Amino acid sequence: MTIRVLAFSVLFAATSVSAMEGYYTSPALRGDAVVFTAEGDLWIHHLGEAQAERLTTHPTLETQASISPDGKNIAFAADYEGVQEIYLMPVSGGVPKRLTYENSGVVIHEWTADGRILYSTIGRAGPPSYFILKTVNPTTLETGTLPLADAFGGSIDARREYVYFTQFGLGISGDSANIYRGGMLGKLWRYRLGSNDEASRIAAEHLGSVRRPMVSGEKLYFISDASGRDNIWSMDLDGSNAEQITQHDEFSIRAASLDNGRVIYQLGADLQVLDLASRKSSKLNIQLASDHPSLREQWVTDPLTYITSARLSGDFDKVVVTARGRAAIAGIDQTRLVSVGSPIDSRLRNASLSHDGKSVYAISDASGETELWRYDATGATAAVQLTKDGSGLRGDFVESPDGEWVAHHDGNGGLWLLNTKTQKNKRIADDSLSLQKIVWSPDSKRLAITHNTMVDFRPRLFLYDIDSGKQAYLTSDNYEAGTPAFSRDGTWLYFLSNRHFANSSASVWTDRDFGPEFIDRTEVYALALTEEAEFPFAIPTELSAPKPEQDEVAEDEDEKADEPAIVVAWDGLLNRIWQVPLPAGNYTDLLVNEGLLYVQSVPNAPDAKSEIKVLKLEPLAEAAAFTDNVISMGLSDNGEKLFVWRQSAELPELYIVPAEDVFPEDLSKNTVQVDGWQFSIDPRLEWEQFFHDAWLMHREQFYDARMRGVDWEAMKQKYTPLARRVTERRELNDVLAQMMGELNALHSSIRGGDVPVDPETPVPASLGALLEQTAKGVAIEHIYRHDAELPSLAPPLARPGVDAAEGDIIVSINGIETPTLELLHRALRNQAGKQVLLQLRRERKEVKTVVVPVDADGNYTLVYSDWVNRNRSKVVAKDADIAYLHLEAMGEEDVASFARDFYANLNKKGMVIDVRRNNGGNVDSWIIDRLLRKAWSFWTSRQGGDPYTNMQNTFRGHLVVLADERTYSDGETFVAAIKQL
Repeated sequence: MTIRVLAFSVLFAATSVSAMEGYYTSPALRGDAVVFTAEGDLWIHHLGEAQAERLTTHPTLETQASISPDGKNIAFAADYEGVQEIYLMPVSGGVPKRLTYENSGVVIHEWTADGRILYSTIGRAGPPSYFILKTVNPTTLETGTLPLADAFGGSIDARREYVYFTQFGLGISGDSANIYRGGMLGKLWRYRLGSNDEASRIAAEHLGSVRRPMVSGEKLYFISDASGRDNIWSMDLDGSNAEQITQHDEFSIRAASLDNGRVIYQLGADLQVLDLASRKSSKLNIQLASDHPSLREQWVTDPLTYITSARLSGDFDKVVVTARGRAAIAGIDQTRLVSVGSPIDSRLRNASLSHDGKSVYAISDASGETELWRYDATGATAAVQLTKDGSGLRGDFVESPDGEWVAHHDGNGGLWLLNTKTQKNKRIADDSLSLQKIVWSPDSKRLAITHNTMVDFRPRLFLYDIDSGKQAYLTSDNYEAGTPAFSRDGTWLYFLSNRHFANSSASVWTDRDFGPEFIDRTEVYALALTEEAEFPFAIPTELSAPKPEQDEVAEDEDEKADEPAIVVAWDGLLNRIWQVPLPAGNYTDLLVNEGLLYVQSVPNAPDAKSEIKVLKLEPLAEAAAFTDNVISMGLSDNGEKLFVWRQSAELPELYIVPAEDVFPEDLSKNTVQVDGWQFSIDPRLEWEQFFHDAWLMHREQFYDARMRGVDWEAMKQKYTPLARRVTERRELNDVLAQMMGELNALHSSIRGGDVPVDPETPVPASLGALLEQTAKGVAIEHIYRHDAELPSLAPPLARPGVDAAEGDIIVSINGIETPTLELLHRALRNQAGKQVLLQLRRERKEVKTVVVPVDADGNYTLVYSDWVNRNRSKVVAKDADIAYLHLEAMGEEDVASFARDFYANLNKKGMVIDVRRNNGGNVDSWIIDRLLRKAWSFWTSRQGGDPYTNMQNTFRGHLVVLADERTYSDGETFVAAIKQL
């Protein structure tokens, strides 16, 4: 056990039986009552007291607490029913009552003077990430919408005359930055309630990004990063006299809430109360009286859920599996499963059994850096750290067959050679973008490497001789080449290379021609390392040497030990390449044994599963299917056993099968026995490792090696105390967000984590329409629009065969009466993808129809489609000779959307390409390339008609590109390219 582990274990033992400090977020204040979130639950603390009391216990996160003006109730946000909504409960505790049914998430801001709750949510109509301000009556559940666009935060004055609101800010994108001055800068606005006036910008000259407006009397308080960190500021209600109130320069203020001349806010992991009159803040000393359920020892009973690697080494019937930073040796027999004895506050990567079966090699961060370690395969002796030469993320490693060397590479493009006896580690190559695959020759004398540089994105094969240090490229930079595999006798080096170019596009004279497309580009090649090597696939001629008889082959096997060492004929290597007679395909891996060649292939078809094909090493051989659903494969040292990792619908399937040409039908004796693998985790120690891992990955992979001038080592020391306060996984995300914010870079959002979930949480469903509560019941106000030529994309109420219309009243669902929106949404729970019976009232007529509701993601798509189609209708109504298309992002689906809409409008006189709210991606260059095409000549048919152009499919009209504050990443790149080109 390391000193770090011991220290944390003692800390846990000392604090698990008594009250302790937690990690406090999302505070609210009313009188002497403070409500906040810790351990994923709501707690209440009374000023002047020491301990806080837990209010909620649900596995789901409860957050954004806001206490009613009379101090009796708490509004908060929670995901109890599949989406985050607003709930209400008494301060004294009780069953929460659901208040909203937005089905799109909520952000609570405050209680208004008339007892309603002000919140923001993504609108059910409008562009993506279109936030609106709404209010809800906690008694009647009646909601109201403020007529404001992109209102993310808000506060209403006590006279209910004005609402002060913010537009945009990084809270929308989820990025973490202490200073932000980009287009999504948070801005302050003021709107007179109930009027037809436009909202007016206030404090436009303020330099900071503004969020969390809070009105108190004649002052507006808010959070701004104008000083370089988020602090509390104030200004007059007209936006004048902006003044910084708090002066925090170590941590940025997170959430904040106002009450009667005081502001409570999160700073670091603590809560502070600011007295606005004296401008002094004081930290609240809060202790959690808790059994800390998230800190208890936990058992991982399904490690394969977290599998990251599985490797076969040597000639053994055993595989080393790495999952969730742990590793275990598992076999296909009944021998015990051996857990690799690594410190519990460290993470193992790519664990692999040594060729003699006595050790396990792995990359570990137990020392604080990613280093190569050796562990006893029986767990009897202590681990040995093999590399100690500093910083950098270690990549992969491969042990030589004789066990004397371990080749490994790092994230800085270096290739290293470690002597396992002397533990000397030397760098033998560098300046590579990536070293994708390293393999040893059977005699441990040579390394074949896939070497890649960023200059041309075409990896090349590289050969290195261990004894002489001689090295050479085996392929040119004309073609991608990689995935090397030595033949069993070491005289041949097989590899994959993308040299097959067969255009699958029919012609340039076709609809939506996107240019030539080359699929199945990969072919298998073999390079003769010696001049005497005989190509096994060569068709015999009259000059071919006769094949030895079977008894001669046996004698040759006995004499192999006496054969001289292989001597590579370095001169002319490039001229000794043979092509293996295997049809071109989309191959990703390659293995070779004495008589067979295995390739892993991914067919070019939607949702195609990777498969293994096998080819005999003999003339006129034809490839045969071996098995499918393959993740990876590996070969034993002697070439007699094949490891296959297949993916099933649930957990991975691991097999060690004979390396023959047929996959066994009965796998009962070939299945790697990992069912019994379980291990415990200490959450706090695992979270500390996660924290270190995140810090380390930023140090080694952030785009600026100088970390934008930030002392990154100091940042680790600064945020480690906060990480040690964490009592629940989501709190760690908050620490990571704060640490990442020091770099002031975008693409810095935090998501995910192994957080508690409620398996009984229902799934919300939607009918794909705007519904309105009326005196007569729930009315279908608007059915989302769609492309009528694509009926499969229609919303549920507009699908063929469904009889529903705008204005209909939804009387019941599946026989359950639905007079209110609340009852309707309850009736739709867990109905996504299922047939439901609607009873509708259309004037005096009763209509029954069956529909299939969609889930929340499907509804988001329908809202987006409705917005796009309404925009298109507006453009066409103005001028039918102007086209409109929108790109939601720059991904695969978006280039498909571009192809659908762009080519259908090539002959229009004008085109609007809308990239507002574009989330980025990487296909913008394809789109720009299409827009750069120019017509240089014209064709016409003998029948007459409009001429057509060369270049084909060229748009020749006027182009307008729309962008806004939310155009992000490669959406911005696209706009910049349009302006530049």
